Amino acid sequence: MRDEFVEYLESIGICTEALKNRIQAHIDQAEKLVGEPVVDLLVEDYFDDQTRVYSDLAAYTAQWTVSVKNFTTGEEYFVMSRPTQLIGIAMRVKDYTFGQAPVASSRLHLELVYAGTSTVGGTLRAAGSNCVHLEMIYRKYELPNLGPPSM
Repeated sequence: MRDEFVEYLESIGICTEALKNRIQAHIDQAEKLVGEPVVDLLVEDYFDDQTRVYSDLAAYTAQWTVSVKNFTTGEEYFVMSRPTQLIGIAMRVKDYTFGQAPVASSRLHLELVYAGTSTVGGTLRAAGSNCVHLEMIYRKYELPNLGPPSM
């Protein structure tokens, strides 16, 4: 696994080799599905009472996003090309200021609305220290695709 992926995973509390190996297997599968190397990851997480829950995994390549639902136990993949026109991004923020260090209670939840729809087409969420990483993903992959729908 790439060093920057290991550093990111450990920064959000994913330290077991079993879970890292599972994520690497999903990275390998994503690369086979789209024929490009994965360059960024996002592990979606939230807190259920005091327990951190890791839900979905998003693997980003130069042209594709491969999402894995319930990546710790499942193998349900969704492949989306980029750029995909976004017409809106709704944000729910708690105890987090963009560009600043998060605190343990920080939460960031993005709802993405794609052209041709009027409903939420995707969600991304992060808790605590992971908010900074989701902000980077937002700025690098989602914000550049936000614009008026094509006529």
